[in-house]
Amino acid sequence: MWIMKTVYGMEEELLLVNPNESLGKALMKETLHYGEKKKHNSIDVWTHMITSNICYLKYFSSQVMIAPLYLLWHQWWKFRMGIRLEQVKIAQ
Repeated sequence: MWIMKTVYGMEEELLLVNPNESLGKALMKETLHYGEKKKHNSIDVWTHMITSNICYLKYFSSQVMIAPLYLLWHQWWKFRMGIRLEQVKIAQ
């Protein structure tokens, strides 16, 4: 909400929750830093997740803790779907 108020100029009464300046600044800094990179590969994603998400542990502990497990599951799912797509192509 701090970003919505400060960057976008949203009025205070329209915000859903009270703005948190420290969290807003950290989130904006991280968004701008990660958005500057031109190329994202899986090693960049893992490195970024491990090093930068430590500051979010205070605010979003469950999200930070589950993120590595989700990424592993998602990589497995993409691999499995790739195999299924190959099987469909062969069958046609």
